[in-house]
Amino acid sequence: MPTGDGLADDNQHGPAGVSARTAAIAEAAEAFHEAVFDLDILLHVVAERISRATGDFCSVALVSPDGKRFQPLVAYHSDPMLIEDSRQFLGVSMDVEAAGVWVRVLKERRSLIIPIDPDHLPPEMAPHQVRHMKRWRVREAALIPLIAHDKVVGGLNLNRLEGSPPFSPDDIELLESLGARAARAIANARLLQAHKQTTGELEREVQADP
Repeated sequence: MPTGDGLADDNQHGPAGVSARTAAIAEAAEAFHEAVFDLDILLHVVAERISRATGDFCSVALVSPDGKRFQPLVAYHSDPMLIEDSRQFLGVSMDVEAAGVWVRVLKERRSLIIPIDPDHLPPEMAPHQVRHMKRWRVREAALIPLIAHDKVVGGLNLNRLEGSPPFSPDDIELLESLGARAARAIANARLLQAHKQTTGELEREVQADP
């Protein structure tokens, strides 16, 4: 059974822990910057880098530019079977007001840690979610809002599996630091994407002129 055994498992304090977290943040920030010219590639880099930094399953969701839609898009974990099983949750766009616990996270702009007992799940949970939680023995979820330029651009969902320690304050500090850098990169990637689209439209208009 895969477990979340990255920096979070080390539960490091003192100089060694600070050094490891600082290195993880710096490496991730550089990777995010390098991928900023392609939003799709960037999202995959964000999910993989954060998953590898913590050892947890990580999915990345975006909020539409108008703030009305919420859509989980990519996910990563070291176990490819877990990635494959998570695809059923990806690509589904929903109204922000119908995004369950995410509504609170996005509106309050605060991280939320949710303890999970895979053997005693809420009766209103969808059957496919129940199967997923039980199969992978998810014990805790950390929901991290992605905020850039005072605007919520998305969210990170970290799932910690059975056999790993609970999320610690250091873990959340690391996730929020990584999330802040990911959010800025996503905002920049969207600006570049919009600029390319506008430039392309102008070029087509010029070419269409007699």
